[in-house]
Amino acid sequence: MPPSEDTISRSQEPPSSREEDRLAAETLLPIARAREATAEVFGILKNHKLHGIIALTLTFIASAASLIPVLLLRDVINIVSAGEDSTGLLRILGFSLVAAVIAGVLAMLAHGMLSTLIARLLATLRERAVASVLSIPPGRVERAGRGDVIGRVGADVAVLVGGVFDEVPGILGAAVLVLTGAFGIATLDWRLALAGLVAAPVYVWALRWYLARSAHLYRRQRRYEAELLGHLMASVDGRDTVRSHHLTEQRRATTQDASLRARDTSIRVFRIVSGLIQRENAAEFTGLASITVIGWLLIRGGQVQVGDVAAALIIFHRMFSPVGRILHSFDEIQRSGAALTRIVGLISITGGRPPLHVDPQLLPDQEVDIHIRNLHHNYPDGRMGLAGVDMDIPAGHTVALVGESGAGKSTVAGILSGMLPHEGAGSIHIAGRELSELSPAERIGLVAVASQETHLFAGTLRENLLLANPRATDDECRYALNLVGAQPWLDSLPDGLDTKVGSGGLAAAPEIIQRVALARIRLSPAAVVVLDETAAEDADLMAASTAAIAGRTALVVAHRLSQAAAADSVLVLADGKVAEAGPHEQLLARQGLYAELWHAWSGSGSGSGNGRTQA
Repeated sequence: MPPSEDTISRSQEPPSSREEDRLAAETLLPIARAREATAEVFGILKNHKLHGIIALTLTFIASAASLIPVLLLRDVINIVSAGEDSTGLLRILGFSLVAAVIAGVLAMLAHGMLSTLIARLLATLRERAVASVLSIPPGRVERAGRGDVIGRVGADVAVLVGGVFDEVPGILGAAVLVLTGAFGIATLDWRLALAGLVAAPVYVWALRWYLARSAHLYRRQRRYEAELLGHLMASVDGRDTVRSHHLTEQRRATTQDASLRARDTSIRVFRIVSGLIQRENAAEFTGLASITVIGWLLIRGGQVQVGDVAAALIIFHRMFSPVGRILHSFDEIQRSGAALTRIVGLISITGGRPPLHVDPQLLPDQEVDIHIRNLHHNYPDGRMGLAGVDMDIPAGHTVALVGESGAGKSTVAGILSGMLPHEGAGSIHIAGRELSELSPAERIGLVAVASQETHLFAGTLRENLLLANPRATDDECRYALNLVGAQPWLDSLPDGLDTKVGSGGLAAAPEIIQRVALARIRLSPAAVVVLDETAAEDADLMAASTAAIAGRTALVVAHRLSQAAAADSVLVLADGKVAEAGPHEQLLARQGLYAELWHAWSGSGSGSGNGRTQA
């Protein structure tokens, strides 16, 4: 015998669920409360107040007009049952037809206005969510995980769009139909209306039963789906690493576990919905039976006519669909509500403000120098990242960071670029100013970053380049592309700078994408460049990288020692400290750690530039 819904609801949440929720709250991005999400929605709707009032008014009028044919049907039944002259039937049918046409036209107009209002609301939410993602400190995004971030601006937005467009116009129309239907029964006879109200407590009981068991399930469903998305993306993005290290079974098992959690939660939700349907049917039977019995008693007493009771039954039966629509919409409302709280939680981090734009007046006119003193950094898990790093980068010079994996190279670069928050002792001065004293806009304007993850955005090539400097001219864009060795590719494009690239556009080889990223660095007005990318696959790309940072103060995370050899100075990091520092030739002459790394690299046949230090 299958377990009942109550048994399922008590057993569906594992003992560790509260602990899971607590850990999720600590590691993922925030989730807004229902009150905060509602305030966000109404705050947006305030800008479209008149539009909403007109849509609601049209909905009420359309619903009232749709009730007229049913009320006129009462007169038809009474005329026929009394055997009266039927000459008035044609007039009644004519009125019914006119009312039906008016109701249909007004309902169409109301639906159109509601859809437009909803589209504006969703567009604003989506724009604010994306703006928030672009403004969140990168370190926080990394800690939360790409799956959670992309799940909110992707899957959650899709759930919200689908749910709102499918449900809100229908729910609003259904609610108005229920109100006008109840009023219509009351105009026939107040006792019939009271009889119909007997079903109300059963409906309320059904809804309370459902809400008490479904709310936490929908929140968990959204979280598990985000985790599944994160595992899928990690496996797809790292497919070469997965294959080379024979991790296929491990990744498959991890993805399967995440998929099973999402599936099991969906099954529990379906069982709860089935229980709601059973209780809804009980409420419908209770209401119909009550009106039928009370109506029969009133007819026997001569207090109402047959047409009155028939019309009341028709109106009540007509309310099955809208009431059911409202109850069943709570399934989608819960799903959309969970998505909305996640989206608003994302917006709440930065308030949905647009990403910062750099004011050219904030940028220094001259080259800037960098001085780092006693820099410490510990990661959230307690691991030491840096243990007292000292570094000087003169204006216009390039310093390369070298070291084994975990030495602290990317940590220094991350703190300087703002990718990692500085949560330790020490100081960083750029152009004589402490890094912590710089506003976010000043830091963005001062420091440009080229990371290992290069990307072409969907749009034209010009739009991709102008991301670094919206004021750049076409000639400056072409010059930057030529400087990094992308001129032959540019000449081959059918529409030049107007060629569509990225998703849905012209596909580009990874080497070309790297060159476009370097062209962005060249166009950027930033005086400092942090280069943490692997552009030195061959001599041409290394030359392009050097050209992109020429004349600016640069910190290069050397993934290949050929990058270090081309720098003005080299810092060798070990265990979060500076082990050696100086020009390439001096470090080789010292026969220290750098010389060991260099000889190991060049002796392995990597002297052509294809070798790399561990990063």
